[in-house]
Amino acid sequence: MLRIVKTENGVVRGIEAADPRITAFKGIPFAAPPTGENRWRAPQPASDWDGVRDCFRFAPISMQDTPGVGDGLYDREWHVDSEIAMSEDCLYLNVWTNAKTGDEKMPVLVWYFGGGLQWGYTAELEFDGERIAVSSSCPSPTASTCSDSSRIPS
Repeated sequence: MLRIVKTENGVVRGIEAADPRITAFKGIPFAAPPTGENRWRAPQPASDWDGVRDCFRFAPISMQDTPGVGDGLYDREWHVDSEIAMSEDCLYLNVWTNAKTGDEKMPVLVWYFGGGLQWGYTAELEFDGERIAVSSSCPSPTASTCSDSSRIPS
């Protein structure tokens, strides 16, 4: 399985998903943090890094009310982790793939979570791309979820 990949900004290492045929890369930066001089500006490129970046855990979610404390359907079913880290530094994506090599040409599904600019983040249970990556209806997929769709570079 493909566990280490070279990206535009550096090398990332993914983690074996529950299904060992799938590699999950969690918390890959796609833009510079929208903090300090970058606040209220168009997205800036992510910084390069040296070495191998371990992408084993979801990055912090964008600022919002604390997940899992309400009593609505969304809080009970998806918005459940009250301990998840929050930060303005939240411009990361997650990738799940069943690729064995970097030479495979595979379809890509990009999912931007909703939330009405109130809630939502890529670590929610329903955005787990592993199920899509093993789906027989999409034989060679890569699924990604992007954090804070309002800041996606165009």
